[in-house]
Amino acid sequence: MTQIRGSWDPVTTQQAAADILAAYLRIDGVVVKDREYLAAIRAFEAAGRDIPIINDEGFRPFIEYWTANPDKGFTSYAIANGPGFAMTTVLGVGLRMLMGSTFKEEFLPAGEKISNFDHRFEITDKNVVQALEDHTKYRGLEDYIDEVWKMKDANALFNESEDLDAMLQ
Repeated sequence: MTQIRGSWDPVTTQQAAADILAAYLRIDGVVVKDREYLAAIRAFEAAGRDIPIINDEGFRPFIEYWTANPDKGFTSYAIANGPGFAMTTVLGVGLRMLMGSTFKEEFLPAGEKISNFDHRFEITDKNVVQALEDHTKYRGLEDYIDEVWKMKDANALFNESEDLDAMLQ
């Protein structure tokens, strides 16, 4: 196991990945951050090496590469981590709080002021095509692919969910 620093620069990442490819005959997987995924892929392609599993955070260009290359055996896994989910959820929750709604106990126990909830939108070979289609439908060409909540999803966090459904229609 080793690591490289791509500094979020595709040229730096591709060169560092090429150096690793020259040093190691077997690479079983690559973990990347942000936009370094395509540079890592390009390094494997330039070296004529099979591309191992490479992860991503759900950037649209990576997902497009993934959906376009299943015939080459490309497989991956991503946990969508886009800022859109956080922003729209906070806005939706804040609006409902201003309307006087109260959280369900399982979301925010009595006396607690902070709630942590996991929104792991996992993208796999099984749902990658649908994830890209849904993203394009709801967010257009925005690069971050993230979970898309609808009003009913945010309403479900609150005790008054049926009332909210009616009021926000």
